[in-house]
Formats: sequence, C-alpha cells, structure tokens
Amino acid sequence: MSHPGFILQAASQTRAGACEVQLCGRLENGDGFRVRERRESARFYIRNQDAAALQASDWRDAT
Repeated sequence: MSHPGFILQAASQTRAGACEVQLCGRLENGDGFRVRERRESARFYIRNQDAAALQASDWRDAT
C-alpha cells in the first residue's frame, strides 16, 4: 500500500553562531525541496486542508 505525500529528512547545524534547522524532501512528482529555519524557535506550518486530509487518511506516525 502506498500513501500520498512526501519524503522528509530533518537536520540541524550551526551557521554563523546560530542554529539552522533544515527540512529536505522529495514530493510525489519527484521535485525536491528544502526549507531552512533560522529563528530561535523554529516554526513550520501545515495548511488546514492538508492536516484535514492527513487525519482523514489511515496514515500513522512511524516514530
């Protein structure tokens, strides 16, 4: 069974004395993406429609 979504890899590093969180991934269509967050408290947002679609699916946290 396959699930719609994306592959996500998280990493962190220190650049110029500040922590940087990076989320790298690949979408279903094969396009890659990278999100960088340099604020002291990293914030990442998920659109309400995406969260609702995830909750409606049978997706389960793999952690």
